[in-house]
Amino acid sequence: MGTVLKAGRPLTVCRLEVFGVQDEHRLLVATGQQTLMCVKERS
Repeated sequence: MGTVLKAGRPLTVCRLEVFGVQDEHRLLVATGQQTLMCVKERS
Protein backbone atom coordinates (compact mmCIF):
# COMPACT_ATOMS: atom_id res chain seq x y z
CA MET A 1 0.00 0.00 0.00
CA GLY A 2 1.42 3.41 -0.90
CA THR A 3 0.60 6.97 0.04
CA VAL A 4 1.76 10.24 -1.48
CA LEU A 5 2.90 12.48 1.38
CA LYS A 6 3.73 15.52 -0.74
CA ALA A 7 3.16 15.94 -4.46
CA GLY A 8 5.14 18.72 -6.05
CA ARG A 9 6.36 19.78 -9.47
CA PRO A 10 10.02 18.69 -9.16
CA LEU A 11 9.74 16.21 -6.24
CA THR A 12 7.12 13.80 -4.92
CA VAL A 13 7.54 12.11 -1.54
CA CYS A 14 5.81 8.75 -0.96
CA ARG A 15 5.48 6.30 1.92
CA LEU A 16 4.86 2.58 1.47
CA GLU A 17 3.89 -0.33 3.69
CA VAL A 18 4.17 -4.04 2.90
CA PHE A 19 1.94 -6.51 4.74
CA GLY A 20 2.18 -10.27 5.02
CA VAL A 21 -1.20 -12.02 5.11
CA GLN A 22 -1.89 -15.50 6.47
CA ASP A 23 -5.45 -16.72 6.92
CA GLU A 24 -7.20 -13.56 8.14
CA HIS A 25 -4.18 -12.17 10.02
CA ARG A 26 -2.28 -9.21 8.52
CA LEU A 27 1.23 -8.29 9.74
CA LEU A 28 3.28 -5.24 8.77
CA VAL A 29 6.62 -6.61 7.50
CA ALA A 30 8.28 -3.59 5.85
CA THR A 31 7.99 0.17 5.49
CA GLY A 32 9.72 2.56 3.17
CA GLN A 33 9.88 6.11 1.98
CA GLN A 34 10.93 7.32 -1.44
CA THR A 35 11.51 10.61 -3.15
CA LEU A 36 10.72 10.75 -6.86
CA MET A 37 12.10 13.43 -9.15
CA CYS A 38 10.61 14.43 -12.49
CA VAL A 39 13.39 14.67 -15.07
CA LYS A 40 12.70 16.34 -18.39
CA GLU A 41 14.27 14.87 -21.51
CA ARG A 42 17.06 17.00 -22.92
CA SER A 43 17.13 17.71 -26.64
